[in-house]
Amino acid sequence: LLVKNADVAMYRSKERGRGTFEFFTEALNEQASAQMRLESCLRQALEAGEFCLLFQPIFDARSRRLAGAEAMLHWQSPELDAVAPEQILACAEETGLLTPIRQWALDEACRRWSQWRREGISPGRLFVDVSGGHRRKPNLPDMVRAALTRHGLSGDCLELEISERSLLREGPDAVEAMQKVGELGVAVAIDEFGAASGSLAQLGNVLASEIKLDRTFFRGALINPKQARILDAIVAMAHRL
Repeated sequence: LLVKNADVAMYRSKERGRGTFEFFTEALNEQASAQMRLESCLRQALEAGEFCLLFQPIFDARSRRLAGAEAMLHWQSPELDAVAPEQILACAEETGLLTPIRQWALDEACRRWSQWRREGISPGRLFVDVSGGHRRKPNLPDMVRAALTRHGLSGDCLELEISERSLLREGPDAVEAMQKVGELGVAVAIDEFGAASGSLAQLGNVLASEIKLDRTFFRGALINPKQARILDAIVAMAHRL
């Protein structure tokens, strides 16, 4: 029991970074047990069909017409209470399940778009997040091509989102993957722009159709002239890129 508790404290210390220490508490044990249960349920969720996509509509502010929708991953677990999407994705990345979950989400988004088209509905572009999970499996363009072909779609129905942090962390592999995705006619968006201390030179290598500013830029922008000027500068840079 002593060694087990020491391991729990050690892993918690590693999560906090180098040069740290952690005393074992019963709360740490409860957190570790909850994490193990989450991982166990997550491994079964894909095969059991417990995932679904919810779609958040995107409207054009000028025309006030529907311009697209963002696919949001939702987990309907029969054993767990509501699990936040961020928690799902963090756990999936740790367990190596993020790539198959992203693959399912991409295919499901294409299936739903094709279904809507047959029903006479024009939803615009569907935004699908592909951040993380592809660093060791640079097969994203193949996944996109297969999903489009399977459902008889062209690339202009999709827009893939990759966070600035993920783009910079994964480096040239992510840039190359996004470029190949663009060759399929699929648009690319850089999400959470400005949240990471990134390299503008690296971002310039991605042929993104748009950037989605991190929400921290909007806090106080209406009452803080300096914050508003930063927003103006970023928007101007985005148009030039």
